[in-house]
Amino acid sequence: MKIRKEDILQYMRKSSYKPLDLTELISHFKVSKKYRKVFEDLLEDLRLAGDVVKIKDGRFGVPERMNLVVGKVKMNRKGFAFIIPLKEGEEDLYIHANNLSGAMHEDIAIARIEKRPKKRKSEGRVVQILKRSHKRLVGIFEDKKDHGWVLPEGRDLFQDIYIPLDEKSGAKNGQLVLAEITKYPVPNRNPEGRIAKILGFPQDRFIETKVAIEKYEIPQKFSENANRESLNCSHPDKKEIAKRVDLQSLPTVTIDGEKARDFDDAVSIEKTEKGNYKLWVHIADVAHYVREESPLDSDAFLRGTSIYFPDLCIPMLPERLSNDICSLKPNEPRLTLTVLMEFNRDGERIGYELFESVISSNERMTYEDTKKILVDSDKKLIGRYSYLLDSFMNMVELCLLLKEKRDKRGSLDFDLPEPEFIIDATGDITNILKSERNIAHKIIEEFMIAANETVASHLFLNHIPSLYRVHEKPDSEKIKEFNEFIKDLGYDLKGIGKIVPKALQGLIRKVKGTPVEHLISSLLLRSMKHAFYSKDNIGHFGLASKMYTHFTSPIRRYPDLMVHRILKKILNHGRLTKSAESGFEEKLHNIATHSSVRERVAENAEREIIEIKKIEFLYDKKDSIFSGIISGVTAYGIFVEISDLFVDGMVRVSSLKDDYYFFIEEKHCLKGRHNKKVYRLGDRVKVKVTEIDLKRREINLEFAK
Repeated sequence: MKIRKEDILQYMRKSSYKPLDLTELISHFKVSKKYRKVFEDLLEDLRLAGDVVKIKDGRFGVPERMNLVVGKVKMNRKGFAFIIPLKEGEEDLYIHANNLSGAMHEDIAIARIEKRPKKRKSEGRVVQILKRSHKRLVGIFEDKKDHGWVLPEGRDLFQDIYIPLDEKSGAKNGQLVLAEITKYPVPNRNPEGRIAKILGFPQDRFIETKVAIEKYEIPQKFSENANRESLNCSHPDKKEIAKRVDLQSLPTVTIDGEKARDFDDAVSIEKTEKGNYKLWVHIADVAHYVREESPLDSDAFLRGTSIYFPDLCIPMLPERLSNDICSLKPNEPRLTLTVLMEFNRDGERIGYELFESVISSNERMTYEDTKKILVDSDKKLIGRYSYLLDSFMNMVELCLLLKEKRDKRGSLDFDLPEPEFIIDATGDITNILKSERNIAHKIIEEFMIAANETVASHLFLNHIPSLYRVHEKPDSEKIKEFNEFIKDLGYDLKGIGKIVPKALQGLIRKVKGTPVEHLISSLLLRSMKHAFYSKDNIGHFGLASKMYTHFTSPIRRYPDLMVHRILKKILNHGRLTKSAESGFEEKLHNIATHSSVRERVAENAEREIIEIKKIEFLYDKKDSIFSGIISGVTAYGIFVEISDLFVDGMVRVSSLKDDYYFFIEEKHCLKGRHNKKVYRLGDRVKVKVTEIDLKRREINLEFAK
């Protein structure tokens, strides 16, 4: 009998269940010797996920029946912490500094509930640490002659690391270093470590990026074997071209950002005599060069994705491939996988083909130049690209049809502007511009979504094991909290008991163009779940799509590369053999999990650098006045998002000298006791920068007079 995790949990949740050890559980479930290792692995997965706990005498049970909570440690700079339960819906648990039992920030720990006060959070004690979050930390080295200390970077790491004299490795006072923890903290003793790497001084060029790379353990160098393999890759020869559909004479363009160097998608379009649209989406055939279980494949899997910092790109593949062999450069033959789709005049897909191809892109277009042709009617550019004008106009027509069709089903489109950094040769930001999506961005977005959906539906409906890009419905409690929040801004979500994409889409449309658009859209994004990769197709809530995958960026995303491999096997062999299908099934879960984790690491690293760069940009802007909008109100201060920079600073209550202000929690506002002045969410304000704390990454503001 096949035993599932659900079977184990169901048994342990019974009121009659008493904690059993491994031998007793094996006996109960009648596990044969052959499947003992599989059963042990299931138990270990459940333990690491926090669904099951193993107590000191080796017995297993579910935490909720043992007065235990499993969660992530969130430290406070005052020394105490909270356990944030892994299970949604459970209450945070307060942990006094004396009851941490050596736990550090972001460790996964088991805590026992010891007090349940009526008007405060429950209190507890850490009894077991399941997983250490930090093996290495980046911080400032403080030299004390016979020893040293590393003061960790980041606002949530407050335990300094003791460095013995013989583990300083030549670090100088004030340098940023990478410390490796050799002994974790115990009560009344700090963690101990050694200097593993010296990064430089805080004022050095590009130091923030170096810190992020070490902090998030991002691999920078490719293995020697992977580099050697990439150098052996060559441009397509006549023999390979002859095996494929030759589309080199088809008018084709890439449309990317000004700074892009890896072009993994190109498009072609024609209008038929019936008024239908034939759209070709060509994607670089990376799988032709990166073979399964090769050194290149191992390095790409480890990275999972390319990472883009304002001053540096860390590619998933060596530049020989990402920027040359696989990149769809103009007027050079390139191997591709093509999705040919035909749409009628209502934007409905009425047919498609998938095949291996070879293309030669006519032009490397940028979003800005394409927009100048289509929107600004730039005469010089229109003359330069006159032979492509019909294609561009057809692209606009089809883009609008596809967008309208997507809107009708409830697809969410936040359309949030992002900051674009202007960086000089020393790595300093000279300006921050507001980067907005134009019609060219929307054309590529719609065409890539259409291709991804076509590939996903082809694989799913043909019962072929694959990877999907999935997005679950938002948690109802989070949507309720979000709704309470926006009511103070004059908005209300209908039908929050059973939320559907159309309801959220309606709100996004209502706030579009208003001063609170960015605030509400950002809060809504935070209230929704993260999209992730899965071998099971559960649909994509945000896109209101029943079947969706990532196929269009194999140069920079590992899941896309995996989907290509599966598709190529189908195209070349008709369908997967039983052995190949079994092999894919085994791999897909691990690839999906690993790729989702690597994506989050990349996002966190990129976001952190962007926030640091914004704060650094403001560092020499002390006493400058900016426009902003109140994005949060607390008893101790008012958060203000500085317009166009999209960075929050705080106006502390102590700086409000004109009156005594009290906090009205249910109204999310501060109100003056005598002058009755109110500061509330969404108010437009003028603020002055008074202080920048680079270490804590805090911006202090005052209201400008």
